[in-house]
Amino acid sequence: MRGWRHPVSRCDSLGSGAVFVLASVPTLDGILLSAGRRLLRGGPLRLSAGLLVFLLQFALVIAASAQTEKKPDPQAALRAQEPCKIMAVGFNGGLESPNNRKSGIVQLRDRLNTPEYPGVCFRNFLPYSWPRAYRWLLKSFPKHGGRFTREEVERGPRVIVMGHSLGGMTTLILARLLGGRGIPVELTVQLASFGLADATVPSNVKNAANFYVHDAIGRWTKKHVKVKDPAATHFYGNILVTGFDHVSVTRAPQISDLVVSTVRSLLAANATPAVSPANPDPR
Repeated sequence: MRGWRHPVSRCDSLGSGAVFVLASVPTLDGILLSAGRRLLRGGPLRLSAGLLVFLLQFALVIAASAQTEKKPDPQAALRAQEPCKIMAVGFNGGLESPNNRKSGIVQLRDRLNTPEYPGVCFRNFLPYSWPRAYRWLLKSFPKHGGRFTREEVERGPRVIVMGHSLGGMTTLILARLLGGRGIPVELTVQLASFGLADATVPSNVKNAANFYVHDAIGRWTKKHVKVKDPAATHFYGNILVTGFDHVSVTRAPQISDLVVSTVRSLLAANATPAVSPANPDPR
């Protein structure tokens, strides 16, 4: 139809609502994806109904996130045992609980928050809670405004940020906020990233990787992420993950291998960032 644009382009203008919700569904993925395809094929007559469905779903997600994040963190006592040498933030998909045991990010958190990795503090957040993640990280730095000095950064923990789906976008949002305070990020990992602000890795990130899949939702996820400054950021690349879909990609072994090898390198080097053969190429 002349003058009609694809509904996705209109939904994009709504920010983190509308179609974005489809990219983060752990258990209702098949139902919503099927409904979304029917709505997208329906043309302009069904567009308003489709947007209403997505917006209602997004409102339910926001309400649910307020409830799920009130639950006690099972790793809180473990993290309190010693100062954090490495702080890792994992953003789950938009409709997941931060403690969804089927999420590879949650599984990685539980693996790294053990005595085998002393000084590692890994915490999960919903993508809508990136301000909480930002405040959590800043607790380990001096309490003043403005940029931190080099000495203050060196005394602080090393930071890793990763995120799935809508969490892929908030991964880079958080990295940019940290860059504004002079805090480097050792590694960012985007998994089937979905959003409007997830295409360029900021220059305060030292290592970055973007993983994507080919499935029904994959058409809307980022496959061509780039780095702002190639001289400052080692980019593993845009990596296609086969044998996994949008939901299960978080459990791909090459992703956990990359994060764990980075953590081990930082611990072995006394929390000194390094890009070396010890960090395997995740392709």
